[in-house]
Amino acid sequence: MTRSHLAGKIAPAADLPELFGSPENAMPGAELLKAIAHPLRLCIVARLCAGPTSVSELAEELGTAQALVSQQLAILRVHRIVEYSIEARRRVYRLAEPRVRHMLHCLGACLRERAERGTL
Repeated sequence: MTRSHLAGKIAPAADLPELFGSPENAMPGAELLKAIAHPLRLCIVARLCAGPTSVSELAEELGTAQALVSQQLAILRVHRIVEYSIEARRRVYRLAEPRVRHMLHCLGACLRERAERGTL
C-alpha cells in the first residue's frame, strides 16, 4: 500500500484489513502513532488542535521548559504532524495533518468510555 494510495482518504471499516492487515502495510500507521505516543507530544498535538501557537506559549501552557517543547516539536515536524510559519520573528506552530484532530477525538471518546466502564 503506497502513501499516495492512502492520501486524502478515510478508510471505511471494510478497508481496515487491507490498510493494516500486514506488518508492512501497518508500518505508516504505526509510525504516526509512535510519533504522537509520547505524553508531552500528545499534549502538544492536543493543544494545537485548538489552533496555532508559539513555542513559548506552549511551554507556558504545559508548564514545561521551552527547550523540551522545541525538541518534541522537532520530532513532530519530522513526522509531518506539525508545521510552522514565522510571524513577528517567532515560530507559530499548527497541525500539518488536520485528520490527527479526528484521531485524538476518537482516542478521547475511547478513554471516556473506558473510564465509564471502570476499565481505564
